[in-house]
Amino acid sequence: MTVDTLDPANPLDTFDAAIAWQGLPPDDQARIGALALEVVFAGFVSGSAYAPEDRLFDPTLRTIAEHRSDEVLLDLYATIETALPSLFGASGQHPAWATVTTITDSGV
Repeated sequence: MTVDTLDPANPLDTFDAAIAWQGLPPDDQARIGALALEVVFAGFVSGSAYAPEDRLFDPTLRTIAEHRSDEVLLDLYATIETALPSLFGASGQHPAWATVTTITDSGV
């Protein structure tokens, strides 16, 4: 994936997820897609995004689903960050496109 279109001052509005996705090998796409589906399904079972009257499962299963969603989400983050080092930086490093901003008491 190329990150030369990212604006370090505004990376959220200049990031194109579709381009990043297209640049991934099929195995990475499959792994990320499966993890994303698992997070969403566990979230559905947990009912956390629904009003109490719309929750379909008992509290014990919902709690298990919440924990599963959290665990899989952590795996999803790690998988994506590893698959796209030019976007997220190598382990322990900032990505080359990003600039370090220092926050002080008086602002940036």
